[in-house]
Amino acid sequence: MDARDLGNFTKSSDKPVILLDVRDSVDYYEGHLDGAVHISLGRLPFVKKKELRKEASIIVISDSKYHSKKAARILKKSGYSHLAALHVGNPCVCT
Repeated sequence: MDARDLGNFTKSSDKPVILLDVRDSVDYYEGHLDGAVHISLGRLPFVKKKELRKEASIIVISDSKYHSKKAARILKKSGYSHLAALHVGNPCVCT
C-alpha cells in the first residue's frame, strides 16, 4: 500500500480505520501521520482489545517492511482480520 492507496482506502472503507504506527517512540515523535495510534512493535502482543477494535480496518505503519509484516502477523494471530501495511520509508515526513 502506498500513500495514494491509503487515501482511497480510508475514504471507501465501510469500517472504522485505525492507523497503527509501530515504529519506535523516537521516530514516531519526530513525525507521524495525523491521527495515527502509536503502539511499538514490542508492545503489540500485549495490546488490549479496547486499544484496537477488532471490527476496525487497521493499517500498520512502519519504516521497515519486515516490521509492518511482523506486526500484521501478530495482529492476525490475536484475531484481527482487516489488516493492511503501509511502508513509509525512513525518515517519515509526516506531521
